[in-house]
Amino acid sequence: LIDLQGAVMDVFSKTGPVRFPSWKFPDKLSCNLDLVSLLEEYDYLDSDEEFSQHSHIVLQELMFHR
Repeated sequence: LIDLQGAVMDVFSKTGPVRFPSWKFPDKLSCNLDLVSLLEEYDYLDSDEEFSQHSHIVLQELMFHR
């Protein structure tokens, strides 16, 4: 996701951000999501399989979101 975000930011630097509401976080614009904090929040935990599965799904959704 970090590499994908880098590619997205490279495109945005040339075209400007795409200003659409986030479908995952409707109170924010998709271009204003703080992916660093989201990656920290949805980190993999060896000790919690259920949370890690949830995190995997959220991170996959964010990849498609970008």
